Amino acid sequence: MKYYVGCLIKGKAADYYKEITTDLAQRFGIKNLSDTKPPHLTFKAPFETEGIETFEKEISEMASRQKVSQFCIKGFSRFDLESKTIFLAIKPDPELQRKANGIVKALMHFGENRKFVPEPLYLHVSIARYLDFELSQKIWAYVATLPAPQFKVAFDNLTLFVNQDNRWEIKSTFSFGE
Repeated sequence: MKYYVGCLIKGKAADYYKEITTDLAQRFGIKNLSDTKPPHLTFKAPFETEGIETFEKEISEMASRQKVSQFCIKGFSRFDLESKTIFLAIKPDPELQRKANGIVKALMHFGENRKFVPEPLYLHVSIARYLDFELSQKIWAYVATLPAPQFKVAFDNLTLFVNQDNRWEIKSTFSFGE
């Protein structure tokens, strides 16, 4: 089976994610990301394993040691002017970044995918991916006309996602300790 680990985004931010990904899919003929995965921050990229139980226990224990906090989604962004990905931006927060980096480092040891993303970790919520340059420019111009989304989001869980029939589903969500 194939899995990844992230923080599940809930509430109004999740509702907005569904709205914006559906709008972009209908307007530009791209894949609707909300049809294939819940909104999330990724901490361990997809990996394959048959024996997830031990790792699942580690994730549960790690989550129980974390303290609940918040982060802010503020506006749209992309990695660079030629980016194939457009996303909801996470407002820079040194404490959030420190916690996220620690989680990524702790999760890295499991599975064949031990190197996650280039450092530093860039927290984001993708709303359009795998775009060619022209389509990326059109979508970027469109989202620039929209009111900038702004949400306070609870950083309160680690979620294990599993790929089922080409869709990422929630396998387990582990709440942070108080």
